[in-house]
Amino acid sequence: MNAFWNSWRSKFGSDKRQVSSVVDGCGIDVSIADNFATVFSSVCVSNSPERHEEHRKNFYNQLVRYVGDSCEHNLISVELVEKCIKQLKKGKAAGTDS
Repeated sequence: MNAFWNSWRSKFGSDKRQVSSVVDGCGIDVSIADNFATVFSSVCVSNSPERHEEHRKNFYNQLVRYVGDSCEHNLISVELVEKCIKQLKKGKAAGTDS
């Protein structure tokens, strides 16, 4: 649980502003995290079983017609990926400053 809050504070907390220790009426770290989990897990719930079935059928109808990449030239190979990975510098994160 501490890793979550350390990450949260590194992104949103600062010396300039006071971070609230109460979120949606909860003041205990575990309760706050549980509320986040409950709210965000409910976002991905199907509207109805009928709508879910409609999406599932649509997906499988498109999947059977899928033929893969239509590009005739394979620009990326396993060897190229391996070469690029070996050239990466250790301890460096991707970003605009690297």
